[in-house]
Amino acid sequence: MTVVCQEENVPDGVPCDKSWRCLKVAGVLEFSDTGILSALTVPLAEEGIPVYALSTYSTDLMLIKEKDLSRTVLALSGAGHRVFSEEGHEMLP
Repeated sequence: MTVVCQEENVPDGVPCDKSWRCLKVAGVLEFSDTGILSALTVPLAEEGIPVYALSTYSTDLMLIKEKDLSRTVLALSGAGHRVFSEEGHEMLP
């Protein structure tokens, strides 16, 4: 079983892998939409950036290691995607 939660919510003594950042696809996706996650993960794979992908009914999420965040923004921007911070500021390479 895998549980994904914020680091501060992991109980003491529970093994976990820390230092992940979450990227969320903006807007609501239709369940019938295809290729969205692929369009995001292919540029990252080409740069050797590992991704833990999660899909919900209405959107996709990608977890990447914090150390790879700058390279992720650069790769996604280079592929024509726009990346924004939680505060809504565009993150430019």
